[in-house]
Amino acid sequence: MMSILLSYNVKYIHTCRFHHLLTFSACNASIYSNVKVKFPANKQYLKHKIQKRKFSWTGFYVAISESAPVISLQNALIDLHNFFAVPWWMVIMLTTLTIRSVFIFPLAVHQNQVIARLANLNIELGKLAPELNKEVNIAKKLYNWDEVTARKVFKRNMQNYYHKFIIRDNCHPFKTVLLALFQVPVWICFSFALRNLTYLPSALNPEIKYVRLQLETEGILWFTNLTMPDHFVIPLLLCFVNLTLIEIHALRRIGKRSLLQGVLLNTSRVVTLAVAVAAAANPSSVSFYWLCSSTFGLGQSILLMSPKVRRILRIPSTLSDSSTPFSDIVNNFKKKILK
Repeated sequence: MMSILLSYNVKYIHTCRFHHLLTFSACNASIYSNVKVKFPANKQYLKHKIQKRKFSWTGFYVAISESAPVISLQNALIDLHNFFAVPWWMVIMLTTLTIRSVFIFPLAVHQNQVIARLANLNIELGKLAPELNKEVNIAKKLYNWDEVTARKVFKRNMQNYYHKFIIRDNCHPFKTVLLALFQVPVWICFSFALRNLTYLPSALNPEIKYVRLQLETEGILWFTNLTMPDHFVIPLLLCFVNLTLIEIHALRRIGKRSLLQGVLLNTSRVVTLAVAVAAAANPSSVSFYWLCSSTFGLGQSILLMSPKVRRILRIPSTLSDSSTPFSDIVNNFKKKILK
């Protein structure tokens, strides 16, 4: 009898525990489903956690300056300076030229190839569209399609041809942004590396102290001290070079621009002025790098405008290409001035 009662009690206890767990889980589910918290919380702790999660520009700046690519580039610049035993202004200029020649110029050539292939592809699709439209109209009468169905079939076939032509010509539109995806991070890392060499405390890296002393005397021309900002000359030259680059591309074709093209052109001009202002506040080492990069970029763009160079680099010709691009720029500039 006792054994039966004991077994019954054990079963009853397990049943009660199981029922209690289900009740507790249901209660928790109802609690977590509500927005309001049912238990008291330490307000100061919560306030500290919220403040800790807030975005901080200082923390963002420190995270970039201490990132692996920036530190690696910073050490590479020091090693190049020590190995070649040349002044710092030459290290900055030659390193910029090397990066532009070895990495950025091939990407720029590939970008021009892709843009030209896409332009020719769109012309080919434009010629194909009337024939495809005729076939769709014939099928519309044969199968009694409505206008919506016929339009869907036409769009689907045009998209299929578009994807086939992209694979055939190896000119996916995403490849047109590869240059920016590489160039912008390199520009940021190089700028931060030079700022680290100028402003980083020597307690973190004893070698920085000697590098800073070298930067103070290994400038050139009017900016012999690369740790001090140049408030006038370099920013003005930088602004002139960047605006020249923008206006050259704008003057290649004079005509009615779309709203988006006008917005992008004016945005580029504003960004150029902002970069010039930032150059006036940065050390001469950074602003000199920006000037070198922009100057080499201007030369690269002018080089890629030449029809002979484009043929040598196997950039396909398009209907919009001109055999005299430089004369067109001069003539369009005169027309714009005389307006």
